[in-house]
Amino acid sequence: GEFYGPNSNHDHFPIEDLFADKNDYGFKTFLDAGVFQGHRNKDKNITLGQVLQSIANPVMKRVELIIRVDKDKTDKHGTDGIWDRLMDGENVGVSMGSRVPYDCCCICHNKAKTRSEYCEHMSNFPGKIMADGRKIFVYNPKPKFFDISFVKNPADKTARVVGKLEDRDGMSCMGSICIIDMGQDSKKEVKKEANSASEAAQAATQAELDAANAAAAETEAQ
Repeated sequence: GEFYGPNSNHDHFPIEDLFADKNDYGFKTFLDAGVFQGHRNKDKNITLGQVLQSIANPVMKRVELIIRVDKDKTDKHGTDGIWDRLMDGENVGVSMGSRVPYDCCCICHNKAKTRSEYCEHMSNFPGKIMADGRKIFVYNPKPKFFDISFVKNPADKTARVVGKLEDRDGMSCMGSICIIDMGQDSKKEVKKEANSASEAAQAATQAELDAANAAAAETEAQ
């Protein structure tokens, strides 16, 4: 919120709460969120996949997710050709669902647990610019996320799928950028090979020293 402003639903999420290293609110709660389409989130059994990683990016001032999408579930519960669009690399819009203890008007600081408790500002003029230049919106403290959905028109216009991770010859790639996923067994083999190479180098060095000493001894004898 502090860097991108409130979204088109007039919601502002304080970065200190988004980035909080907590289990009951903040970016980590995305790990328990369902993956849906169009916020059809009443039944978690129709989730399209799983959130694998939730990362607080201090440079971009945003939360970033790595999501695994299940083709069978997407074919069964998805719409609008969402699987093919994702596989084609489309920057599909995403939107989150969260629960907060209340929201707070940025003008009069009224705290509301439901819309029926909204103040005059949010009831009648959400998103309006006041004569003194202030924009009317609400702060959403301590959000607990339960839904990340693929949507047509995200409330946060910057909220998009930015890329597709895929396996290529044992590497994890996004576009032209690839990293090697070595795994524990591979790491052990690499360490073993490194140790063998080190031992071989030490043996070669010792052999060279022995040869040099032998040459020196022969010279002295002459």
